[in-house]
Amino acid sequence: GSGVKVIGIKKLFNKFGLIDEDNLERINIPKKEIDRKKVLDGDILFVRSSVKYEGVGFPCIAKKYDEDVVFAGFIIKATPDQQKILPTYLCSLLRTAKYRRITISKGNRGTITNISQDSIKSIKIPVPKISIQKEIVKEILNEYETIKKNYLLIKKYENKRDKLIKSIWFK
Repeated sequence: GSGVKVIGIKKLFNKFGLIDEDNLERINIPKKEIDRKKVLDGDILFVRSSVKYEGVGFPCIAKKYDEDVVFAGFIIKATPDQQKILPTYLCSLLRTAKYRRITISKGNRGTITNISQDSIKSIKIPVPKISIQKEIVKEILNEYETIKKNYLLIKKYENKRDKLIKSIWFK
């Protein structure tokens, strides 16, 4: 309940690839550890260890937070050179079926599947010009907005349905 906010593995598994600050837990750690594990705007975080084979190496983007936020153990942090590659482009590419297969194949399978920083570094990434990346990212963000709106619409109609059923059954 006190200390610095921490991003745990579960926060990386979200629909839109952006880590939300809401509901992050807090831990007390020394300042030196905060400096070492602090996440910055645009950092890509990867699941280092997963009980599900398909979860290993799953990426998500950290954003600019109002206060210091650190990443937990079993997470790998990468800081893209944003002059060469946009974090949203990179994360979206790494979430595609093709790159998920490549990443998962580099994991070491056991009771828990692990992946190393070197394995993640070895993934070959196509890096088009920044202008092309910006076009791709714009399209991705538009699609995310459409998905979010549809998700909210589904929730709205599910609530209406539930209220209607409740009014019929519990008169």
